[in-house]
Amino acid sequence: MTNWSCGIAANAALSPRPPPRLSGSASTSDTTHAKKHYRRLTNGLSAEQRKRLDALTQRREEGGQTWLTWLRQMPEAARPAAMLGVLERLEKVRGIGIEPGRGHFVHQARLAQLAREAGRSTVQHVVDYERQRRHATLVAISVDLSASLTDQAIDLFDRLVGAMFRKAEGRHARAFQADARAINDKVRIFARVGAALITGRNDQQDGYDAIIALMPWEEFCTSVAEAEALARPDEFDAYKNLGEHHAGVRRWSPAFLEAFLFESVPASASLMRAIEVLCEATRSEGSSLPKSAPTAFIRQRWAAQVMPGGTIDRRYYELCVLSELRDRLRAGDVWVTGSRQYKSYEERLISTETLEKLRQSGDLPIAVEANFERFIAARRTLLDERMMAVDARAAEGKLPDVTLTKPRAFSRSRRSRNRHHQRPRPWPPAFTPCCRASASPTCRPRPRWQPGRCSPTASPTCAPAKRLPTTKS
Repeated sequence: MTNWSCGIAANAALSPRPPPRLSGSASTSDTTHAKKHYRRLTNGLSAEQRKRLDALTQRREEGGQTWLTWLRQMPEAARPAAMLGVLERLEKVRGIGIEPGRGHFVHQARLAQLAREAGRSTVQHVVDYERQRRHATLVAISVDLSASLTDQAIDLFDRLVGAMFRKAEGRHARAFQADARAINDKVRIFARVGAALITGRNDQQDGYDAIIALMPWEEFCTSVAEAEALARPDEFDAYKNLGEHHAGVRRWSPAFLEAFLFESVPASASLMRAIEVLCEATRSEGSSLPKSAPTAFIRQRWAAQVMPGGTIDRRYYELCVLSELRDRLRAGDVWVTGSRQYKSYEERLISTETLEKLRQSGDLPIAVEANFERFIAARRTLLDERMMAVDARAAEGKLPDVTLTKPRAFSRSRRSRNRHHQRPRPWPPAFTPCCRASASPTCRPRPRWQPGRCSPTASPTCAPAKRLPTTKS
């Protein structure tokens, strides 16, 4: 019986203990804080907005999926249909009517946590939440989806414009490679004719006779005509092939420019005006652009295609605007309202309206006193208390590493005590440095040196060491 009881005791000692449970007060505190966040996110929602939020958990008539599941399935392929699909989803989220500033009513980490928890749950599980929690979760999902869809649309825009340039450059390169052999033949003929003319001039021979001796005259005339057909214009550029892709770009570019609000630095103001001109031309269904359309953003490489003969070509003008917009977005000179990756610095801050609401309710999410007078008064009180505590310990001699003397206090820390033992050793009294200031740093007196001799590696300017004169007392 004794061995059996000892074995049970040993197993109990080695077995892992169960994790500690949260006390009732801690669990109640977490629930209270969660309800406080739910109340902040749902405070002020209208009945129509709550109805639209609940509609996200219902099924669509087209595919049988719920609206929330359909919104989460973002197209990723760089195709016009994918861009239209992302813009359609973004329009659905914006139609709920949740203003972006509502996400600042709670801490951004808490908002992201709500969206992540909903992403790991099924739609049916979200439907089973109690009313306030369900609406707060759907608000967090709407805010997160709006920013994610905006970033996805801009990413697709960047990839679509890049694909357009790659296709144009690829076609330009293939056209050049198709004529590579014929161009090489004409270059070789030109080299042979040039060499024959040079030889004929040196031999004082007629140039026509030199060419006829090389090839028949009719063959030479034919090769010149073929060379003229193979010759490219002076502005031999792949941008000329971009116009062929305008029809495909027009499938998504008007909807993309209308869907977002672009802002920029003053240097890109002409590009912002050009976007407005294109949007206005799309609304009016006009085929031409006004003469007052801004052109300051057009680069020299685009000028030959955008303004041939001084008039604006709308196809190349629109392609130039999209190309410059992509470059400015990459550089950070242009930002997009509602985006997470391309938003401005001011948008990262709490809006003025949200700040006033939080001040009035007393729920400003900061760790210090919001009122400056009360804040500075509290800091002064704390400073006085700390100074009085230091004064009392100093009077009792309890301050560590501090010795009070009149008229000042001397403090000697451990680092300063250790530094005293690391001072360089002085020169031996019987020797002086044997090198001048311009000598090599390797010329240093060593214990094994003999008086009057220097190191073999010393510089030529090293002078022999001498003993110091001694005096008899």
